[in-house]
Amino acid sequence: MNPKQKAKGNVALEFALILPVLLLFVGGIIDLGRAYWFKQTLTWASREGARYGSVLSSEDWSCDFVKERVIQAVQKGCGTSISKDDVAVVPEAGPKAASELTVTVSMPFRFLILPYSIPNLSGQTTMRFESS
Repeated sequence: MNPKQKAKGNVALEFALILPVLLLFVGGIIDLGRAYWFKQTLTWASREGARYGSVLSSEDWSCDFVKERVIQAVQKGCGTSISKDDVAVVPEAGPKAASELTVTVSMPFRFLILPYSIPNLSGQTTMRFESS
């Protein structure tokens, strides 16, 4: 065996040893990016719901309208669907003068590459009612 063939074999072996580590590293970066994107989408969706609920008049106000707005925003932002149980709206009764509306949305997140999971990602927004 000449030295050139031996060097080619060493390079192939080194590549085979480092490739799984490199792929795991790149996959982890992609998964963490996805988690950050979902977190930002949930925060944006809670803002959409809080803004929508804070400007509705007391005659038109409904907790279900706010939840539907949040669900639509999550679907638009990251393409996943959530249920009304994943959205919390406080107060549920509707607008009162000088009171605040808090919208919290949460969903489970599963990593694609990494074996562990974050229990829940969530976003929360509080806004003052603009109409009563």
